[in-house]
Amino acid sequence: MGYFSNLAAQYVPNDHDHSYTPPEKQLLWRLEDLENRLHELTTQRTGRRDEGEYFSDDNLRCVLPEHFLSASNVCKAIDLAISDLRDRYGIYVGDQPAQEQPEVDEITGMQVTFFDILALQSQCVPLNAA
Repeated sequence: MGYFSNLAAQYVPNDHDHSYTPPEKQLLWRLEDLENRLHELTTQRTGRRDEGEYFSDDNLRCVLPEHFLSASNVCKAIDLAISDLRDRYGIYVGDQPAQEQPEVDEITGMQVTFFDILALQSQCVPLNAA
Protein backbone atom coordinates (compact mmCIF):
# COMPACT_ATOMS: atom_id res chain seq x y z
CA MET A 1 0.00 0.00 0.00
CA GLY A 2 1.19 3.44 -0.73
CA TYR A 3 0.59 6.72 0.97
CA PHE A 4 -0.53 9.59 -1.22
CA SER A 5 -0.52 12.98 0.37
CA ASN A 6 -2.15 15.99 -1.18
CA LEU A 7 0.85 18.18 -0.49
CA ALA A 8 1.78 17.84 -4.14
CA ALA A 9 -1.21 20.04 -5.00
CA GLN A 10 0.66 22.98 -3.52
CA TYR A 11 3.57 22.48 -5.89
CA VAL A 12 1.62 22.07 -9.11
CA PRO A 13 0.30 25.58 -9.93
CA ASN A 14 -1.66 24.72 -13.09
CA ASP A 15 -3.41 21.70 -11.60
CA HIS A 16 -7.14 22.30 -11.31
CA ASP A 17 -9.86 20.13 -9.90
CA HIS A 18 -12.20 19.35 -12.79
CA SER A 19 -14.18 16.68 -10.95
CA TYR A 20 -17.17 18.97 -10.35
CA THR A 21 -18.43 21.52 -12.80
CA PRO A 22 -19.53 24.84 -11.35
CA PRO A 23 -23.30 25.29 -10.99
CA GLU A 24 -23.46 28.18 -13.44
CA LYS A 25 -21.87 26.00 -16.13
CA GLN A 26 -24.37 23.24 -15.38
CA LEU A 27 -27.17 25.77 -15.74
CA LEU A 28 -25.80 26.95 -19.09
CA TRP A 29 -25.69 23.33 -20.29
CA ARG A 30 -29.27 22.84 -19.09
CA LEU A 31 -30.35 25.93 -20.99
CA GLU A 32 -28.76 24.56 -24.15
CA ASP A 33 -30.49 21.18 -23.66
CA LEU A 34 -33.84 22.88 -23.10
CA GLU A 35 -33.45 24.93 -26.28
CA ASN A 36 -32.66 21.74 -28.21
CA ARG A 37 -35.76 20.07 -26.73
CA LEU A 38 -37.90 23.05 -27.69
CA HIS A 39 -36.57 22.81 -31.23
CA GLU A 40 -37.40 19.08 -31.30
CA LEU A 41 -40.95 19.65 -30.08
CA THR A 42 -41.65 22.48 -32.52
CA THR A 43 -40.29 20.63 -35.55
CA GLN A 44 -42.14 17.38 -34.77
CA ARG A 45 -45.47 19.21 -34.71
CA THR A 46 -46.97 16.67 -32.36
CA GLY A 47 -50.58 17.10 -31.32
CA ARG A 48 -49.78 16.83 -27.63
CA ARG A 49 -51.11 19.40 -25.28
CA ASP A 50 -50.55 20.00 -21.59
CA GLU A 51 -52.96 17.19 -20.72
CA GLY A 52 -52.09 15.59 -17.43
CA GLU A 53 -48.78 17.37 -17.21
CA TYR A 54 -48.30 19.72 -14.30
CA PHE A 55 -44.93 20.90 -13.09
CA SER A 56 -44.29 23.33 -10.28
CA ASP A 57 -41.46 25.84 -10.58
CA ASP A 58 -39.19 23.61 -8.51
CA ASN A 59 -39.95 20.65 -10.75
CA LEU A 60 -39.37 22.69 -13.89
CA ARG A 61 -35.90 23.56 -12.62
CA CYS A 62 -34.79 19.94 -12.29
CA VAL A 63 -36.82 17.77 -14.70
CA LEU A 64 -34.77 16.30 -17.53
CA PRO A 65 -35.56 17.91 -20.89
CA GLU A 66 -36.48 14.52 -22.39
CA HIS A 67 -39.47 14.27 -20.04
CA PHE A 68 -41.13 17.44 -21.32
CA LEU A 69 -43.95 16.69 -23.73
CA SER A 70 -45.19 20.21 -24.42
CA ALA A 71 -43.43 23.29 -25.69
CA SER A 72 -45.11 25.52 -23.10
CA ASN A 73 -43.44 23.69 -20.21
CA VAL A 74 -40.09 23.88 -21.98
CA CYS A 75 -40.56 27.64 -22.44
CA LYS A 76 -41.34 28.01 -18.73
CA ALA A 77 -38.22 26.00 -17.84
CA ILE A 78 -36.11 28.16 -20.17
CA ASP A 79 -37.45 31.33 -18.54
CA LEU A 80 -36.64 29.95 -15.09
CA ALA A 81 -33.12 28.97 -16.16
CA ILE A 82 -32.48 32.42 -17.63
CA SER A 83 -33.78 34.14 -14.50
CA ASP A 84 -31.65 31.87 -12.29
CA LEU A 85 -28.56 32.70 -14.33
CA ARG A 86 -29.30 36.40 -14.05
CA ASP A 87 -30.30 36.50 -10.38
CA ARG A 88 -27.91 33.99 -8.85
CA TYR A 89 -24.79 34.35 -10.97
CA GLY A 90 -25.13 37.68 -12.78
CA ILE A 91 -24.89 36.03 -16.21
CA TYR A 92 -27.02 37.64 -18.90
CA VAL A 93 -28.02 35.34 -21.74
CA GLY A 94 -29.11 36.41 -25.20
CA ASP A 95 -30.58 39.85 -25.74
CA GLN A 96 -30.90 40.70 -22.07
CA PRO A 97 -29.13 43.95 -21.33
CA ALA A 98 -27.36 44.22 -18.05
CA GLN A 99 -29.56 46.41 -15.91
CA GLU A 100 -27.59 49.39 -14.77
CA GLN A 101 -27.69 50.33 -11.15
CA PRO A 102 -29.28 53.72 -10.53
CA GLU A 103 -26.75 56.39 -9.76
CA VAL A 104 -26.70 57.52 -6.18
CA ASP A 105 -26.05 61.16 -5.48
CA GLU A 106 -23.19 61.13 -3.08
CA ILE A 107 -22.36 64.30 -1.23
CA THR A 108 -19.16 63.08 0.32
CA GLY A 109 -16.51 65.70 0.53
CA MET A 110 -18.97 68.59 0.64
CA GLN A 111 -18.78 71.06 3.44
CA VAL A 112 -21.96 71.72 5.36
CA THR A 113 -22.62 75.40 5.75
CA PHE A 114 -24.61 77.30 8.33
CA PHE A 115 -27.35 77.91 5.76
CA ASP A 116 -27.70 74.15 5.14
CA ILE A 117 -28.21 73.60 8.86
CA LEU A 118 -30.84 76.35 9.02
CA ALA A 119 -32.65 74.87 6.03
CA LEU A 120 -32.71 71.45 7.68
CA GLN A 121 -33.96 72.87 10.97
CA SER A 122 -36.79 74.72 9.27
CA GLN A 123 -37.95 71.45 7.66
CA CYS A 124 -38.01 69.58 10.97
CA VAL A 125 -41.19 70.23 12.90
CA PRO A 126 -41.11 69.16 16.55
CA LEU A 127 -43.93 66.96 17.79
CA ASN A 128 -46.26 68.52 20.33
CA ALA A 129 -46.78 66.10 23.16
CA ALA A 130 -50.20 66.30 24.74
